[in-house]
Amino acid sequence: MKITGTKTLFKKYYTLEEIEIEHEGKTFTRERLNKQSAVAGLVYNTEKDTFYFVEQFRPGVMDTLVEIVAGTLKDGENPIECMKREIEEEIGFKVDYIEPVVENYFMSPGYTNEKMSLFYCEVSEKISEGGGLEDENENIKVIEMTKLEMINKISEGYFKDSKTLLSIFTWLPTQLD
Repeated sequence: MKITGTKTLFKKYYTLEEIEIEHEGKTFTRERLNKQSAVAGLVYNTEKDTFYFVEQFRPGVMDTLVEIVAGTLKDGENPIECMKREIEEEIGFKVDYIEPVVENYFMSPGYTNEKMSLFYCEVSEKISEGGGLEDENENIKVIEMTKLEMINKISEGYFKDSKTLLSIFTWLPTQLD
């Protein structure tokens, strides 16, 4: 397969491109959503023995979802620093410990180039109100739950977001020791 051309169809928050591809003498097009890379983290409070999630409106599903803390990298930003910034903005905590779990995996390679880096994070000190940034129109509700509540919510179908499920299912085996 050979990419023979790219055309921007739309550019605002995301960029939608049309890609022309040549393969075995045939030419066809596909669309690609061009998006900044992102970070996400399962956040655990070591003092309270609880996990934090955020509930917010997601236009892709036209509904609110409960997810782990996440956000988009700014140009040139280090993923760890981005994760720390997002934790403070969304839930109002300073990060005590951060560990990469999976770095630079594709979110949905069939239509977007977006990459995600997933982290496990520990917090204990509240340093701001959280709730997201007003100028980004984030209306984030912070949700706190125990380990047992989190595990029970999985079987109830409460979490519908792949990065959240991936983070929980990656964390669960560490609890079997």
